[in-house]
Amino acid sequence: MAKKPKKPQRGELHIRWMIQRDMPEVLEIERENYEYPWPGEDFHLLLRQANCIGMVATINGKVVGFMIYELYKTKIDVVNFAIADDSCCLGYGRKMLLVLKSKLGPSRRTRLNWRVAETNLPVQLFLRKNGFNLFRVDSTDEQGDIYCFAYERGVGNRILSEYAAYGTTAEPRVHDRALTSDEIKLLGDQLKGKRDGV
Repeated sequence: MAKKPKKPQRGELHIRWMIQRDMPEVLEIERENYEYPWPGEDFHLLLRQANCIGMVATINGKVVGFMIYELYKTKIDVVNFAIADDSCCLGYGRKMLLVLKSKLGPSRRTRLNWRVAETNLPVQLFLRKNGFNLFRVDSTDEQGDIYCFAYERGVGNRILSEYAAYGTTAEPRVHDRALTSDEIKLLGDQLKGKRDGV
């Protein structure tokens, strides 16, 4: 028998610190969203780190999304982020992302980093729509390539080129428009070629 679709959660969104009693709902959302979900122990180990923060988005007391990120001196790395299936496409992910962007400032952290599997096209499109740009492609044996996206405060639609990916001080190229999917693929191929010595 097919599952009955859940009714979308509606109401005012609240974003707060993640607490222990949120974990069952967080783990359920994790299982809904990922082919290889994290087990509860992974969440607990990560959240014990001093620089790691977990937050949940709630509506009427029900957890509809979560984000886990690591704070560093000049950047924030998003480690895990998911929205419940019954709350997708209602703008909650964008609102959660605005909370992360609000933590950036000119005299402190200026950049958000986000690593995405090449097979996770919905998240790649979500990031592009919200001002993130591809700046590096990492190869792994297990999952295929990992696309590294970044959002920099006050940069606008800047594309971090292969120069930034390899740690040089050269100024990244600036484009006045978003990259097309073909351009993203081409940039990824260029980065792979540089890394492989081609």
